[in-house]
Amino acid sequence: MQSRRLLPLALALAAGYDLPAALVQTSEAVRLAPQSGVAHFFRGRVLYDLSRSNEARLEFETACRLNSRIPEPRYFLALINKQEGKYPQAASLLQETVKLQPGNERAWFMLGECLEHESNTEEALAAWRKAIAIDPKYSQALFSLARALRSTNLAESDQVMERYTAVQKEHRIMDRADTLANNAVEAASAHDWPEAIRQLNEAIAACGECAAIADLHRKLGIIECQAGELDKGERELLAAKALKPADPVTQAALELVARARSQHPASATGKAD
Repeated sequence: MQSRRLLPLALALAAGYDLPAALVQTSEAVRLAPQSGVAHFFRGRVLYDLSRSNEARLEFETACRLNSRIPEPRYFLALINKQEGKYPQAASLLQETVKLQPGNERAWFMLGECLEHESNTEEALAAWRKAIAIDPKYSQALFSLARALRSTNLAESDQVMERYTAVQKEHRIMDRADTLANNAVEAASAHDWPEAIRQLNEAIAACGECAAIADLHRKLGIIECQAGELDKGERELLAAKALKPADPVTQAALELVARARSQHPASATGKAD
C-alpha cells in the first residue's frame, strides 16, 4: 500500500519537471514492492523522460514480465526500439499493445510507421485506418494514409487529403510552421520526445518572424523540460518570454523550472547522467 501512495507523488513531481525527485519516489516504490509491474513501469517512465533509455528498457521489460495485461510498458518499449531504428521489434511490441488496448490510436499510428519502414504497406495502411477510425481528426494518421495511397489509389488519397486539409483549417493551421507544431504536439502526447522536439525545431525555422514564434518557443521549452532537458527548456522559455512577456503559461513553466532547480542545485546545469 505504501508503494502505491508513492506513485501519485512521483507523477506530480514529474509534471513539475522535478524528474530526479520523481526517480527517488519510484525507486522507493520498486524497493517496497519489487513484484509490482506498475511500480516498475512508473520507474521506467521517469528514466525514459531522463533519456536513460537502457535503464528504462529494463524496467519496462520487468513490468511486462510481472504483469502481462498492462499495455503501457509495451508501448514505451516500442518507442525506445523505434527511436533506435529497430522497427520489427517495435512493430511486434505495438501489435501486443493494440491487442491489449485496441482504442490506443497513437499505438496504431506508430505501428503503421514501423510497418511502412519494413515495406509492409498494406498492414501499415490498415493500422492508420484503425487510428483514424478511433480519432477521425488524427492529422498525422490522415496525412500518412493519404501519402501512402498516392501511388496505388489516387482517388482515395485525394479524399483522405481533403479530410486532412479540413482538420488543418478547423485548427487554423494554415502554414508549414503551424502544421509542424501540431504534429509535434501529437508526438509529445505520445511521449515521443525526440520526434516532438525535431518537429518544433523545424517549426521555429519555418516560422522565422511569424506571429506564432513566441508560442513555438514556449511549446518547445515545455517539451524539453518534460524530456528532462531543463537547460534547453529554460532557454526556449526565456526566448518565449522575451517575445511575449505577459504570457502566463510561459511564466508558470519558468517558475516550475526554478523550483526544480532549487530542490536539486547539484543538477542545476543539466539532467542526471
